[in-house]
Amino acid sequence: MQPVFVSDLSFEGQGKKFTLNLRKGDKVFEFSTNYIENYPLIINTKSLDEAKKASWKLEAIINDRIDDDFLIEVLDYNLLELEMDKHSFKELQEKLPNWLKERFQEKYKPKAIWEIGRHRKVELNNSLESILEENFELNSDMSDLRWGLRNFYHDDMKKEYDSWNDKISYLMDKKDYERINSELEEFIPERSIRKNIRTYLFELLYTRLIGADELEETNRNKRNANNIITDVFAKAVHFKYEKNILSEVKQLLKEKEKKEYNKEIKSLRDKILTNISSLEKKTKRINKTNYATIDFERLKTNLYLNIMSREDKKIRIEGLEFKTKNDKKERLSFEELKQLPSAFFDIEKFQFGSIFEQISHCGLRIINDNQERIIDTIRKHKDTQIDDYEVRSEEWEHQAIMNTAKTLSDANPFLIHVFNANYDLKQYKDSLTFLLGTREKPPRKEATIEKSSDGTDFMGRYGLLNGEIIDSYKFINIYSPHLLQRRLEIFLKNTFEKSGDKRNWKKSINYEQGRENDILSTDVVSKNPEKRAEAFKRSEANLFYTKEDVEQLAEASKTVHGEAMLEDILAVRNAFNISLTQITSLATTVRNYIEQKFYEGHGKFLDIDFFREEKRDEIKKFKNNYTSLKLKTFKNQGLKLYPKQNVYDKIYQYYFSPEMNIALSIPPWFREVNDFIKETIELDDPERQVGRLQYVRNLFIPMLSEYTTLRKKKENIIETLNNNKFINDLENKHPLNKLFLSLKKNVKEDKEISIDIFDREIRYFFNQFYSQEIDMKDSKTKGVFKQLRSYKNRSWFFQELWITRPFDIENFIDETFKKAADTINYSKAEPVHLSGKFVFCKKEIPQQEASKAGLFKLREIPIYKYGKDKIAYYADEKYSNCPSRKIATDKYSLYEIELLNEVMDSIFEKDYKTTFRMIGNKARKLRNLERTIKEDNGFAEKLLFRVRSRNSYKSSKISDNKVEQFEFLEDQKHKFEPDEYYYKGLFFGKLFGSFEYLEGDIADKYKLLSLDSRITELITGFYPLTPEKRTKQTSIFGYYSNHKPTQLYMELLNSESEKEQDKIITGMMEFVKNINTLPLTNKHVAEFSEVKKHSLVY
Repeated sequence: MQPVFVSDLSFEGQGKKFTLNLRKGDKVFEFSTNYIENYPLIINTKSLDEAKKASWKLEAIINDRIDDDFLIEVLDYNLLELEMDKHSFKELQEKLPNWLKERFQEKYKPKAIWEIGRHRKVELNNSLESILEENFELNSDMSDLRWGLRNFYHDDMKKEYDSWNDKISYLMDKKDYERINSELEEFIPERSIRKNIRTYLFELLYTRLIGADELEETNRNKRNANNIITDVFAKAVHFKYEKNILSEVKQLLKEKEKKEYNKEIKSLRDKILTNISSLEKKTKRINKTNYATIDFERLKTNLYLNIMSREDKKIRIEGLEFKTKNDKKERLSFEELKQLPSAFFDIEKFQFGSIFEQISHCGLRIINDNQERIIDTIRKHKDTQIDDYEVRSEEWEHQAIMNTAKTLSDANPFLIHVFNANYDLKQYKDSLTFLLGTREKPPRKEATIEKSSDGTDFMGRYGLLNGEIIDSYKFINIYSPHLLQRRLEIFLKNTFEKSGDKRNWKKSINYEQGRENDILSTDVVSKNPEKRAEAFKRSEANLFYTKEDVEQLAEASKTVHGEAMLEDILAVRNAFNISLTQITSLATTVRNYIEQKFYEGHGKFLDIDFFREEKRDEIKKFKNNYTSLKLKTFKNQGLKLYPKQNVYDKIYQYYFSPEMNIALSIPPWFREVNDFIKETIELDDPERQVGRLQYVRNLFIPMLSEYTTLRKKKENIIETLNNNKFINDLENKHPLNKLFLSLKKNVKEDKEISIDIFDREIRYFFNQFYSQEIDMKDSKTKGVFKQLRSYKNRSWFFQELWITRPFDIENFIDETFKKAADTINYSKAEPVHLSGKFVFCKKEIPQQEASKAGLFKLREIPIYKYGKDKIAYYADEKYSNCPSRKIATDKYSLYEIELLNEVMDSIFEKDYKTTFRMIGNKARKLRNLERTIKEDNGFAEKLLFRVRSRNSYKSSKISDNKVEQFEFLEDQKHKFEPDEYYYKGLFFGKLFGSFEYLEGDIADKYKLLSLDSRITELITGFYPLTPEKRTKQTSIFGYYSNHKPTQLYMELLNSESEKEQDKIITGMMEFVKNINTLPLTNKHVAEFSEVKKHSLVY
């Protein structure tokens, strides 16, 4: 028997009624009901007696204004709670004075989720289930009616598409772009369609016309430009018809239609009207306030049932029982979840960033009774199948998108798996035609994260109505922090390997091949039979690529590790009460749990200040410093480091989770988290343990951030007490000054005084201040007083929020780091490096002792230690210190990527002669840029940087001693000519360290040789270099430095032939032999030895 569970809840629509969505298999039952809420009211009273009197006063105020039922309860000396129907409360709010209405707290949806629980199982009685079934069928029929009208107008729309195709082809031949724009103006004048749709179409047309004007003159470009411009008009036709269809559906349902329709449409309309009338009567028989009507605006039913009440403050719904098991909310289980329909999809934009950018393909696999496998595309294919996938080809982009949406809506999957859902769902949302469910809703943006520097928002969160998104890309970024790459291939390889599956799947084609295939596939209309054959071949390659991404992702989900990850996701849901969409998109959403526990503990909501920008900035700053704080705290607790520049053949990489033991040390108010951690420790898979602990980490980061903020405030106060001239003025007889001097005497100048003692002194200060009733007037130390008050308030709030004192956290941190340091030291693991969340050790730590100390071994790898405490290692098909893909990034050109990967290969092979040879060869090519480009047509493109989010390319040039950056799209890439002054000067210097070829004022900003460049820093692990300043005598007669190894390196960069280069390398190798295993310099050792000052605890 299929379970029924709460899939969603909301307070939306007219009157913002409480709406529950219950799922049973592929059906979603929706109904609204009344809602009785408990409203916290914070009052300015100082005793329970005063609070009780305030409750009587509030009762009188309410009785004077409304006649509805309500209940007032005193929760604390300064907190009341009003229980009242939501509709009545809204009416009351309109009649209350502002000073009172602003004191009530409201958080309807979060609180309802806390009370009910994510995916809470329910049991329905027969009467309620029958009503919900009928309502579901009604909404399905209304959706079918809309699709019936779409099919009714299909042929008419096809004629309009063809008409516009002919007209646009004619105008494009004449390049009459102005007339094309005028045609769209005439076809969709203002108010003919929705404003946002009209704006979208004109912006799309403008972008495409600009692009068309810059294309190379070829028959293919001309044909494809015609198509892409006509596509805008095809969309306009679609949106005009959609507006009319919506209007006609309303007319049909009101029995006011003005046209004659086929028998099927009229029969379906009559069925809907009969059934809504029957449902209305059935609901009225239960309660006269119930109703079932048609919402003509949203084209759905309005089913309202007045069946909600509260008992002992808990939500009760007549005919529906929220299930519990062992005093815990009973939620949808893993096995039950697997029985629900699910889907996997992936879109492709093979010409992303060009004028021809469209969603050209979407692969879709539905796992249900029908096991559908489909590819929707706007490209032609000879057959209607590729392997076991059905190929549905359409002429226009919006048609293909609507086909995908219709298939998903019909299947109504609960889990929707997407690799990088943010991207795919944003593209679908922006298309305005991807509408799901009987209500035809687009993807909804649920959260916006701070945008990247280029203005993109890849880190937001999108969701779908009545479904949960499993975003494998973002999830693996959270769950597997040790993976150096989170591409689909790496994710699948890791999942298959951990499941004992030896398949080594690789994508059939790369990005550039996919783009080329898509361009050539448009030749299916060519009159040349060879071109047509090649076009179909290319089309098939892209179809195969589309389906294999979806198929492999679906296969991975069924593996042992794939299912284990889903179990872990559900465990996070159970512990933190957040949705699967939230869990797999952003780990910080576990902080909703803090809100829930605060409300459960105090009967009121967290103050809005907790979510302000200032708090987020504090947390962000703390996270940026967390690595260095952990290192220094480790040192304080006696961890011995063994830093030595070298290539190590075997190093053990451990994940360190201080948050785990800190969480277990806190009193068990966070019971769900404690249980979650204990379950995690019992697992025998370190990668799963680490994955689950990421959510614990993100829960406690705000606590550690707040603790360090308090400690910093303490230090600032002590500094102020000792340096403020008014406090230290003995002639100042103001009573406040006496208190400050007393506080100063007790805390002295000891910034390392424990928070426990400091807190006690601050409390004593304020007790004295209030008991003496000191008047602040004429005091010159009001600023210091504000400092103390800020500290006192934050210290108090810390304890309110975390149910523990800052002093206890100080001890927990001490104990946690000491336990880990002792475990590492006693096992003689010899850590060589600490980085972020990881500890790299020469020897293995016994597993049981390691996990108790919060240390989890992830893998064994060779590493290279170099520069100022940097390491590099190869894992997950890339080096940790440079990109791996054969595609440029916004920070690395392809030229740099190729060099750095080759250099890293030779370093790990300890073939330093080859390392130097590569550096010499690459430097020579760049110095002789003009000749290199003549000999290698593709070399110039290798110097470009790529902004992947926009699929644009960027470069720089130096003009008037200023660096100017410029950017262009894919279609203009072939025109790029590199600026020699920039590439031989600044680009060369940032890569190889030598800025010898820079001239003018800009040259004064750079040394002759910098050790911070990519190559110079990299080779310092085995070759000694010294930085060199620029002088007037620089490079005269080839002299650069009196430090022989540095001189030789500069000569290598300037070598003119391989013969000269090899001679220089022979000299360089003498120094490699002498420095390969030398320890770090005294300066680096001193950096590692820095103590106490900035650690997490003293």
